[in-house]
Amino acid sequence: LTKKLGKLKEHYHLSSLTYSLKQNEDNYTTLEILANHYDKNMNQIFFTGTSSVSVASYKPQKYLSVDPNFTAGVFLRTPIESLFRLSFGNTITFETEFFPKLANFKNSMLSLDFKNSLKYGSCSPATNIYFNDRTIAEDRGIEFFGGIRFRHTDYFAAKAGIAYSAEKIIATEKWHNTSYLHSEIIFTTLHNDYASLYGGRLESIFNFGGKTDDMQDDPIYDFRFLAEKRFELADEKNSIGISSVFCSNRFPYELNSGYCNFGGADGMSGYPTGTLRRDFAIAGISFRQKITNLSGIPLLAVAEAKAAVSSDYDPFIDQDSPEGRLFAGRKFEAGGDLYIVLHTILGNLVFGGSMNSSLEWCITLGLR
Repeated sequence: LTKKLGKLKEHYHLSSLTYSLKQNEDNYTTLEILANHYDKNMNQIFFTGTSSVSVASYKPQKYLSVDPNFTAGVFLRTPIESLFRLSFGNTITFETEFFPKLANFKNSMLSLDFKNSLKYGSCSPATNIYFNDRTIAEDRGIEFFGGIRFRHTDYFAAKAGIAYSAEKIIATEKWHNTSYLHSEIIFTTLHNDYASLYGGRLESIFNFGGKTDDMQDDPIYDFRFLAEKRFELADEKNSIGISSVFCSNRFPYELNSGYCNFGGADGMSGYPTGTLRRDFAIAGISFRQKITNLSGIPLLAVAEAKAAVSSDYDPFIDQDSPEGRLFAGRKFEAGGDLYIVLHTILGNLVFGGSMNSSLEWCITLGLR
């Protein structure tokens, strides 16, 4: 019963869920379930990160790669739902987002969504933090978005609208201006928790538009799709999972935003975080085992087997513009990952490595 209540507490994000046994006047024993939930109208201060240190054999990137990715912010409920966020990583980015309410249902909300962001640092592969021969990162950019958002509890969210982005590459003194339609759908019971034994998530992001400064160019688009499901086994200490990821990106190849991240723990085996590809598809199967508790902190082992097909264009090597066709110069690979995960309240501390059939390998210590 305690295990089941623990799962329900996690699933519904309750502050506490316990039980007590009471004997009534008729000498019957009554089981009472006691639940407390967080105040839904609380303001929030948050600090998150997916930072890592990796040693990898992939030569275009640094042999020792450091990913200093941190985000801090404030979410205010009144007088209007507002989000203020400051991120440090490839760029220093400051974002503000406002959600004027249109309609409120029992567990759902329909609202407008207005967002703008300012960034300074790396906007191109030439200044990318993961590139071994990077130049000084002094690029800058601005982005605006306006649309509508629907949210049901914290399991389902969908939004659509219009976005405008302008990024200046200091090395070439060139502005890249793009306008596009943006839509995204997210359903999750995992909440990006790498250590969860059960749950699922489904994410779809689609952008479509053109270059504002040259409308005669080909249309630009970015499509990303992710699906994952984990099944807990009968012993409640092991689980198996299946996952698939697809990405195709045709934003300007001179920009970091013209690529998807192909490496890291969520990407293809053997490649570190920051490996960039324009097209790829990855399918995987995973096994998770809860090994023990260290002073109440769960320790897990994660093993994964993956297969991928990707385009071979690498912005850290190739100087010419990439081909426009899907999966140009396609490359097939298979690989495996093995990680030890310490599930802490600050995030999942992950250590392990991966290798693929191209004999690329990567050892990583990170927080995610």
